Amino acid sequence: ENNVPVAAAQVGDLCATRDMQNTFHRVRVTKITATDFTCRARVFYMDEGKTEELEVTKLLQLPEHLAIVPAQAIEVYLCGVCPVDQDKQWTDKASAFTHALVSGKELEGRVALCLGSTLWIESLVERKVLQGIKATTNKHNIRRELVHVALAELNTDHVSLLRQACDGKIALPEYKPPSPSKAPPIKPGLKYSTANPP
Repeated sequence: ENNVPVAAAQVGDLCATRDMQNTFHRVRVTKITATDFTCRARVFYMDEGKTEELEVTKLLQLPEHLAIVPAQAIEVYLCGVCPVDQDKQWTDKASAFTHALVSGKELEGRVALCLGSTLWIESLVERKVLQGIKATTNKHNIRRELVHVALAELNTDHVSLLRQACDGKIALPEYKPPSPSKAPPIKPGLKYSTANPP
């Protein structure tokens, strides 16, 4: 009785889906792709943070009392970088590299914009405590490392373009850009090797 298929899924819909272990998950539809033979949906798992493509027929109606519960996972976008060669999608290599840098780690970042359960972060670093002198240093700067290994390019207009897209639609607090970094300039073009990671 609770397995009511979604009649016509649309981008932005909150739905449910059931996995192979018979567990239900809340998802938000982020893209619909239709061909002559099939209709697929890219979905964001609201409580786990993963993205997946599934057949639209696997989407179920989400009861209202579950739809109003806030998402337990948030989407985080790193500002100031974009895929290389003006591509619209990140490569699998860039995604795997980033996942290795951030997975299971405590990171610090400066929030540039927050809309709902989505954050745009200007800087994202893993800190390391230097025990002997009771200080911290940046072990990894995610943006800097992506550019360093030529998996991303700098996108200095990212935050201003995001704010322009919201202009007149959403009231945003005043924005103060971060002070210039004293770190050495990024040297793009170095290649990443799995045998010798940075």
